[in-house]
Amino acid sequence: WLHWGHPPCGAKRHMDLGCSSRVSVQVGGAKHWRLHPLLNETELQEQGLGNWSQVLQPLEVTLHPGDALVWFPGWEHETRILIGPSISLSLHFLSPGDSAYQNTFSAALRHKVSQNCQWEHLRQK
Repeated sequence: WLHWGHPPCGAKRHMDLGCSSRVSVQVGGAKHWRLHPLLNETELQEQGLGNWSQVLQPLEVTLHPGDALVWFPGWEHETRILIGPSISLSLHFLSPGDSAYQNTFSAALRHKVSQNCQWEHLRQK
């Protein structure tokens, strides 16, 4: 995907569909990113996944030309253009992951889908 725009445009908080990782490379301008983990602490504790309070803080970063950001499936994210024109290229790719992460991700995604009515069409039948 090729993205371009001017301040104060950006993308509202959302989660990309699919089970592939993403990379975004900033070509021009500057864009601020905020990435949110898949689950909150309460949901992790309910699933017996422990106390991940430090991991659950949103990650914030500003990309300038030549910078790249990689994130994994299930992370919600939002952007805001700081300096325009902003031009960035985003790609998705399959990456091998360890089975513990994949199992945790799958369980967490199923839980998230079951809690959010806008994902009704993704529920397993």
